Amino acid sequence: MSTQSTRSSSSLDHEGQNEFTSSAQKVKCATAPAEAESKPSAIDRFRSLARSVQSQGRWTKALQTKIADEHSKEFQINQESGGSNVILSFNVNAYKTAVHSCGRLSKKVKLILMKNPWQRKPEEMKVIYSVVDKLKCFSRYTPHIKRELATIVYFQQFGDGRVIVQQGHSGRSMYFIVSGNVLVQVTETDKVTGRTKKQIVGEMFAGDSFGELALLHDMKRAATIICKGTAEFLTVDKPDFDMVLKKGHQQEWEARITLLKSLPYFQSYTSKELEQLNTRAKLIEYPQNTVILRDAGNPGEFAYFIRSGQCQVIREMTLIRRAPAVGKRRLILPPVKNDNNINPLFKIKTYDHIKKYFLVICRLGEGDYFGVGEDLTKMSIISVNKVEIVLVPRSVMTKHDHGQSLQEMKQQLEKEIPSRREAFRNFVSGEKWRHYKLDVLDELRTQKWMLNSTTLDDVPHSIRKQYLYQHDFYSYMTNLSPLR
Repeated sequence: MSTQSTRSSSSLDHEGQNEFTSSAQKVKCATAPAEAESKPSAIDRFRSLARSVQSQGRWTKALQTKIADEHSKEFQINQESGGSNVILSFNVNAYKTAVHSCGRLSKKVKLILMKNPWQRKPEEMKVIYSVVDKLKCFSRYTPHIKRELATIVYFQQFGDGRVIVQQGHSGRSMYFIVSGNVLVQVTETDKVTGRTKKQIVGEMFAGDSFGELALLHDMKRAATIICKGTAEFLTVDKPDFDMVLKKGHQQEWEARITLLKSLPYFQSYTSKELEQLNTRAKLIEYPQNTVILRDAGNPGEFAYFIRSGQCQVIREMTLIRRAPAVGKRRLILPPVKNDNNINPLFKIKTYDHIKKYFLVICRLGEGDYFGVGEDLTKMSIISVNKVEIVLVPRSVMTKHDHGQSLQEMKQQLEKEIPSRREAFRNFVSGEKWRHYKLDVLDELRTQKWMLNSTTLDDVPHSIRKQYLYQHDFYSYMTNLSPLR
């Protein structure tokens, strides 16, 4: 092999030269000079193959999706049907209601947002506004406020475990989460023992915001916010908050506290307890046909109180439409082993047709509530029109009377929501009524074109006699000449 061909080898060949030296020498000795002139030598082919393998390895590594990265947490669910465990590398709860994704910022936008507001050019302001207008963090604000925000927000990024705000400190800024998650930690001191206890009471995702209450009421921070993995924020400082956002957030605060005071479930709360409850509460607006809560078998973090609008409760049911060779078709509600699987002891016939139905079983309106601990397995709460809902942490309500009011609310709500068997009966009754109306319409439609072969002789004599008497009397009265 010539010196020129050796120098033309890539750096990748030099990194693997020691590994392949012995093999290369053996192949080189066995290769004829004439053969080297006509086609690549064995060592060249071997090196080409090695480069291909290493290149393929780099591609494979680049395309691999990490099963669990530093920003995720393993969640384990037990499949009762098979008895096996499946490890999920994402938070299932983040996908059960409204989507938490808020979008990521490009490098160009981040550089603009790191500039001081007075250093941003008009065209850069337009870029920021186009981004702010699309982010879920700011969907609650009007276009005018979004334009104001585009002039004052700035970008920040923090790593895993970083404390963003500390409980008990003064508030200086409000934060909008662009990407990543944060944990809400509350430190409490036991009045009896004097011990201090730290507890994670919630988690916030991309699209959420925090820190406005301390700015709104000039109070200390009520909780500690800690990054769970790397997180990105858009930040508004207190002077800008007072100028742009304070009025809107003050109105929202008053709307929440007004609703809480009007509900009978909070009549026993003191003014201080209501303020603490309102501090942790949220007012969220859901558009029409939005899934608010889905398949919530376990109690969630919040209880939902409807301020305006209507919601409908939809239950997913698996029914069997049985059509035997002899007899009419009928619907059957199969017995279930659990909420996900049909009891295997129940035999499915060859002429059975299994079908899923989504039934509207209940409607909820202004002043109603849900999410207080009731079993919503195989059920969804969907907005009928634009709905405003106040979310109240269940943990705060539990502290008031050790969960007694929540238990009473749960029992009352379970009475109003039809059970699985009641929903089946109502559905069958509705189907029968629907088919009856269709049959009547079909009968009327077909009779319209049928000739009526009934004659006067088919009418009973008693009815004919009465009819003839009335007819003769009418003819007599009409033929009388008028009096002069």
